[in-house]
Amino acid sequence: MTLKKLKKANPLNREEEKFYFAPVQGSIITLSEMAEQLSKTCSISSISIRSVLNAFFEELPFLLKNGHPVRLDPFCSIRLSVSSNGKENAEDLTRDDIKDVHIIVTPSARFKANLNSKEFIKSIKIIEEPNSETEN
Repeated sequence: MTLKKLKKANPLNREEEKFYFAPVQGSIITLSEMAEQLSKTCSISSISIRSVLNAFFEELPFLLKNGHPVRLDPFCSIRLSVSSNGKENAEDLTRDDIKDVHIIVTPSARFKANLNSKEFIKSIKIIEEPNSETEN
């Protein structure tokens, strides 16, 4: 992981600007590229891996829509949540009060600990960008 220093408004005082770390995003890895990479580390072809991943991503929305959280050990769990208007009485609450459906991805304790480990933090590269300006 690589971080850059970015000057932007202080969230506690919007009048003040401070420097904060921001991740430098690499190129996006596609499902096909991930399948190709995985096929190099196991005996399964990239076509088979792609098929399994495609089937998984077809099934995932069905499971979530039917109220099933999905745990992907040891990586994360995925579940749906909703935001809605509040009503004084339960009988006044209707589908029209649903504002948004959210996908919640929660990292596992093991994965989170790995990302917060001293070894990982020591491995982070920091680049200097002398002309870093406020990001809009």
